[in-house]
Amino acid sequence: MDQWRSFRTKSIYKPVSGTRKCNCRHEMRTEQMGARFQMYQVKVCDECPNVALAQETRSLEVEVEIGADEGHEQIFAGEGEPHIEGDPGDLKFVLRIDKHPIFERRGMDLYTNVTISLQDALNGFEMHIKHLDGHLVKINMLPFRL
Repeated sequence: MDQWRSFRTKSIYKPVSGTRKCNCRHEMRTEQMGARFQMYQVKVCDECPNVALAQETRSLEVEVEIGADEGHEQIFAGEGEPHIEGDPGDLKFVLRIDKHPIFERRGMDLYTNVTISLQDALNGFEMHIKHLDGHLVKINMLPFRL
């Protein structure tokens, strides 16, 4: 399993000193006064804590399994941008695979094309191909086996 680390700057709510007036919801209350009813608005909260948006840099580690396919998703709960007056959403990491100049992926297998001469095809050959992780893969072809 490989790990990939990303640093991102995101907006977060941080408390600041003091309080602020808010637009919290109001409730309608009804009271009976004698033979009449009276309706009035009541503010649910008097004052909310004062918060401000601040920028914070965070490190995220994405674990990518060997052989992970295009579109593999990893979700980071609560690491998205905050909603207005709300909690932050989730951050979704989606894996996109670029084409490799030498290898082609088909399912869980890697393919490559190697050009050989007619003489090598008839007499046999030995060659080395450098793999993705850097080690050499030895190809040994006996004469008349192609």
